[in-house]
Amino acid sequence: METTQNEGTRRPAPSELMQQLKPVGRPRLNAEGGRKPLKRTTGSYTNQLKLDAATHLERYGNMKATIKLFWPNLDKKSYESRRKLVSDWKRNKAKLVKACSTSAGKLRKKERKPGTATIIPKDAELEIVDWINDLRQEGVPISTLMLQLKADEVATAWGVEKFYASWNWQDKFKNRHNLSMRSRTRQGQKPPEELQAIRAAFAAKVSATMDSLGISTVYNADQTAAFFEYLPKKTLNKRGPKTVWVRCAGKSKERATVMLLGDNHGRKYTPFVVFKAQPSKDPKRILENKQKRRGFGIYVWEEIEELHEAYDLECFGNPKGWWNHELSVEFLHFHFGKREDMQRPVLLLWDDFSGHWTEDVRRCARELNVELLKVPEGATSVAQPADVAWNAPLKSRMRGLWINFLREQLKRHAKDTGDPFCMDPPNRRIVANWIAQGWEMLSPATIANGFKKCGYGDIDSDADFDRTE
Repeated sequence: METTQNEGTRRPAPSELMQQLKPVGRPRLNAEGGRKPLKRTTGSYTNQLKLDAATHLERYGNMKATIKLFWPNLDKKSYESRRKLVSDWKRNKAKLVKACSTSAGKLRKKERKPGTATIIPKDAELEIVDWINDLRQEGVPISTLMLQLKADEVATAWGVEKFYASWNWQDKFKNRHNLSMRSRTRQGQKPPEELQAIRAAFAAKVSATMDSLGISTVYNADQTAAFFEYLPKKTLNKRGPKTVWVRCAGKSKERATVMLLGDNHGRKYTPFVVFKAQPSKDPKRILENKQKRRGFGIYVWEEIEELHEAYDLECFGNPKGWWNHELSVEFLHFHFGKREDMQRPVLLLWDDFSGHWTEDVRRCARELNVELLKVPEGATSVAQPADVAWNAPLKSRMRGLWINFLREQLKRHAKDTGDPFCMDPPNRRIVANWIAQGWEMLSPATIANGFKKCGYGDIDSDADFDRTE
């Protein structure tokens, strides 16, 4: 009998057991799942919506229809409060029409009469203006946060309670006192007046050195960075999103070092380019690459030789892609070691970079009869022709070549396929081409006027050293 009962008892299926179990976690707030619907029905409304609702009520005279049009899902409990709002908007329609006369007024949700906010006295504002002028005379940068903290401090000193230097107050304050946030165009420890005095003194020193050496030609060499990507700092984008994403090719930080050389007659010379080169793990191979292949490996050197044949460049490689004293020696030998009259001295202006002034570089310069003159520290922006006239237009032209490179990729990208756009990074050959083209685009007048602007002669008004096309 027991056997019959055991055989007749059915064991529940796993699915039935799962249905009998209580759900784990928080219970669902509604049958369809998702978040609990908001119960709040109040809110603030723009002047344009207020005006539209008041106009609709005035035209049709039906409050229920107006409320249903603008708040179709409004519950019965909130009807009375919304009716009072619309009635009030209708009574103040003239004010709403005036407020909506401007684009900013249409989007504004509250109207407040001028002077109703908590402000500080005019004398207190003048105290802030004096503080700003004193700091700017010393070259101290003033951010919006510094202005806010100073305004709060002055308000407390003048006994103004509940004052807050908001963005709106700061904008009005700047407009009242002819102030604006400006981008810095130069930074350093020395003020502009002192820099001009240094420039004049150094120009006199250069002229005296040229007279003592009996020469009429002066050279300037300077290294600058050539980046693989020139991503802009700003982009067009829809208003609203806090995150503005920009696609890159993964080489926005990679760069090559370019050493430029020109003279006061407008002549340009072969640039030296230093790329990053992965060193070999074999110490013997490292020495071999350095002696025979300028720091590059066997296979990469084949590509570098092609670059030498295609462009007027001298390419080198090291692990960091930076300039050093060994390259300075190589640079002096290449440009000044095989000139026709070695007895005639050469004057070369170099900045205070440590790799230009080591003992082996000085010794090499003496052997080649090259007089090295150091540009004053911290004054290259006014006393070095390359910084004054060459580097900015060169980088501007390279940026334009990168944009053309990006546009060509966009043309090749087939939008109909639905595949996302993938930005390809430029290789060494492309960057070398940009450097060669950019340097070739600079006119002789630009090179010469770099020297003239530093005080070595009259400036040609037709030069384009300050253009950034």
